[in-house]
Amino acid sequence: MVKDNQSHIIEQIKQHIKQVLRASTHERVIIAVSGGIDSATALYLLKEAVPIENISVLHLHYFKRTIDQFEKVIQPLNLPEANILLYPINDAVDTIAQELQILGDGSFASAQDDRLNKMRLGNIMARVRMMYLFDQAKKRNALVCGTENRTENYLGYFTRFGDAASDFEVLNHLYKTEVRALAKDLHVPQSIIDTPPSAGLWDGQTDEKELGVTYEEIDQVLRLHFDEKRSIEAIEEMGYKNARKILFIVQKYAYKREVPYIMK
Repeated sequence: MVKDNQSHIIEQIKQHIKQVLRASTHERVIIAVSGGIDSATALYLLKEAVPIENISVLHLHYFKRTIDQFEKVIQPLNLPEANILLYPINDAVDTIAQELQILGDGSFASAQDDRLNKMRLGNIMARVRMMYLFDQAKKRNALVCGTENRTENYLGYFTRFGDAASDFEVLNHLYKTEVRALAKDLHVPQSIIDTPPSAGLWDGQTDEKELGVTYEEIDQVLRLHFDEKRSIEAIEEMGYKNARKILFIVQKYAYKREVPYIMK
């Protein structure tokens, strides 16, 4: 992607943000910043369109190690101190998880080797974060900026009514690799760009480890299939050995992009 096209994309997103705020008669925005590349890129796009004093950031940590990443993201932006909000979500998440008998003795480690429990616990984290985020949006009369990208949307790699909940999105038309390229032009700290993508839902979790495929290959397959309308067989013949696996995931989780199903 050439530099001129990057500038065009940034300008389009900037105008989208301004249009959303005008249409909704809001001046303030709020965003949950995990310390990952998607939320960092979304935040750096917001600062292109919204006065810095009108942007609030939340970091809702279950693992304290993510605070360092969060601070690296926001440090160059000179946000007003009152607009930087850190909330630990351990007590809220663990209370729910214990009530639902996910954690058993109350120890997170007890869920580490149980994939279903890890997924359930991760979904609880995402939905607890959503409650904090929308509560603070109400308090500050702000709109919630989402951080989802096109790749995650196709793969169903999000929690419904959790990290996918927002008032408006700025990245969901861009593949993950396009977000990474955009982050460089927006001067997102290089350490954030280089960190392996992770939803931060359990210790040691990374997106690519969980999916079993790199984002580079996923995006190439998705682009060939959805943008160029090529068949699975044709994509496999081009050397993408995981094409069938990737498109199976897309099909398996297609319902997540459709729900709720509504009678017509």
